[in-house]
Amino acid sequence: MKRTFIKKGFLACIITLLAAASSFAQTITTGAVTPAAVCAGESISVPFTPATIPAGTSYTVQISNASGVFTTPIATATGTASPISVLVPSTAVGGAGYKARVISVTPAVTGTESAAFTVNAIPAAPVVVTPLNYTVGQTANLQATALTGATLNWYGTSATGGTSTAIKPVPSTATPGTEKYYVSQTIGTCESPRSEIVVNVTAACTTPAAPVVVTPLNYTVGQTANLQATALTGATLNWYGTSATGGTSTTTKPVPSTTTPGMEKYYVSQTIGTCESPRSEIVVNVAAVCATPAPVVV
Repeated sequence: MKRTFIKKGFLACIITLLAAASSFAQTITTGAVTPAAVCAGESISVPFTPATIPAGTSYTVQISNASGVFTTPIATATGTASPISVLVPSTAVGGAGYKARVISVTPAVTGTESAAFTVNAIPAAPVVVTPLNYTVGQTANLQATALTGATLNWYGTSATGGTSTAIKPVPSTATPGTEKYYVSQTIGTCESPRSEIVVNVTAACTTPAAPVVVTPLNYTVGQTANLQATALTGATLNWYGTSATGGTSTTTKPVPSTTTPGMEKYYVSQTIGTCESPRSEIVVNVAAVCATPAPVVV
């Protein structure tokens, strides 16, 4: 009985040692990823070499953060053979410290880390001027600003797909209508989303006449001034304050000050559709309050 017990104990030790040795011998060596530099939103291929791990084992590729830390992998992918392709998230920040490793759950083995590789961030869409408004026959000019070192990619009217060109298209203004154009920008091999430029073409203007106004308007100090202008049917008045040219219009009629004597000129135009008239001038005169003379006693 004693010999049997010793033999069984010895056999258990041998099995334990063999299992431990087998565990130590199970390794996963992670190779260099390809490509060594990738744009966010693209895939990398991760090769690996397992040792003494059963065939059919499921492996998981993990991608570290930009500092090479695997505490919270930014992406994973599974497979049963080398290499395994994994998609780098489009939101990944740019950096040259990313690493990959391969692990298995059964048996529980964590592979070596790969050499560092680079993820290039996706640039923002280019800044554009939109909408652009033209009348029939005008020359349209699409406007987009690229980042420093970036190249603009014009896709014509293709919101998705299509083939880009570095040559900026010239929209047609032969007939009224609306068209949308699209442009992205590339830094290195990484392309941004597309920006949309809306081009509106309206019929050529027939310039309306300047609005009819009452001028001059005469007030005394302290009276309430009221500018008077009559718009054509369907027209909108544009008040420019005291600006004979330039300035910014408003549909709110200004109220001239009558606190001190003097003269001021105000300007108003009218718009029908997109066609604006010349400006009419309204002269406002403010006189001092008359002093009533004392009666003369004879």
